[in-house]
Amino acid sequence: MTLRSLALATLLLVGAAAPARADVILYTPAAEAGSGGAVTCSAVNIGKKTIGPLVVAILAPAGAEIVRATCSSRGTGGFCFQSLSGPAIASCAITYKGSKKAVRGALQVRDANGNTVLSLEAR
Repeated sequence: MTLRSLALATLLLVGAAAPARADVILYTPAAEAGSGGAVTCSAVNIGKKTIGPLVVAILAPAGAEIVRATCSSRGTGGFCFQSLSGPAIASCAITYKGSKKAVRGALQVRDANGNTVLSLEAR
């Protein structure tokens, strides 16, 4: 095989390979839950394709992960969530592979009576 043929064959193989999808990471701003309250990080697949894993993490103000949930494959309408009891100041990070439009998420803050008092969209 000539060098030119080898180069052409390599280009064809590289071009035929499916591109790897990078992780999509969505974040929320931080919010505070008082004593007896809680924060919940949640995500739902609104896309047409199954995605997975879907990871939701609750982060401390400095960005360190406090707690996470890793959910296996999720089809359309499938969701994943993780909660943390207050008092806490936290934000939410949602990680997955796929289209940025495929997942919607939010950080919800609930008071001591379980009422949602704040919901922040993940972007």
